[in-house]
Amino acid sequence: VQETFEIRIASFNFNIGTDDFVGDYSQTGIVNSQKLFWSYVGIPLERSSIFYGQIKSTDASNRESSWYTFSFHYNYLPYVDNV
Repeated sequence: VQETFEIRIASFNFNIGTDDFVGDYSQTGIVNSQKLFWSYVGIPLERSSIFYGQIKSTDASNRESSWYTFSFHYNYLPYVDNV
């Protein structure tokens, strides 16, 4: 069971997957939680941009996972056609 997690979100992927990766948009620090979700709190994300992130967790026996890396493309402005 997860006991803690840490999430970092950045506008670049330099050093992603390592402890040296810096979340210029968000760095949670270590959060004591067993929740399986997290609500973003940080600098507002820019539309049409790609963001990079990583997450790791620690279990009840204090075993730490590796960094899990991901990226996402933040939504575009809505487009309406045939109105």
